[in-house]
Amino acid sequence: MDGNLELFEHLIQHQVEGVLWQQERDIILVVNQQDLILKGRVLARGTIIVRYGIPFQGPKHLSVIPSIFLSERGGKLTGWQGWNFIRKNYQLHQRAEIFGLQSDGEMAQVFVRALDFATNPYVLAYQSLDDKRPIAQISTLIAQDTSAIPHLLVEILSS
Repeated sequence: MDGNLELFEHLIQHQVEGVLWQQERDIILVVNQQDLILKGRVLARGTIIVRYGIPFQGPKHLSVIPSIFLSERGGKLTGWQGWNFIRKNYQLHQRAEIFGLQSDGEMAQVFVRALDFATNPYVLAYQSLDDKRPIAQISTLIAQDTSAIPHLLVEILSS
């Protein structure tokens, strides 16, 4: 693997324009309603990097944002191609490895069997593409029109 450059190039992420609010324990992403005022405090405004982390089987507070999927036979898939493949086929590739970024900012190399695919991915917010540590884990999405918002983001935060 070609170090951090390749890892960051293929992370599972979207860029979203919005405002990230903190209300007690809830972290709310407001999209296409930037003038909406909520109780709480603003954590970020403008372009927010949203990454999707697959939780670990054990420590549920940690997740891995996939970048590279490497099968036990040497096949390699990156980015969204790897994400789509492993989300559909994780049961068949328990010994495969995922390289990515942990939600605590550490680089990750984990076996597929260590991850919990039965749980919704965590939605993590970052201020820039280069950031390793998230600002927060998003729990709620507020948007008048979801047609311009990435489908995966809407799907996860609506369930």
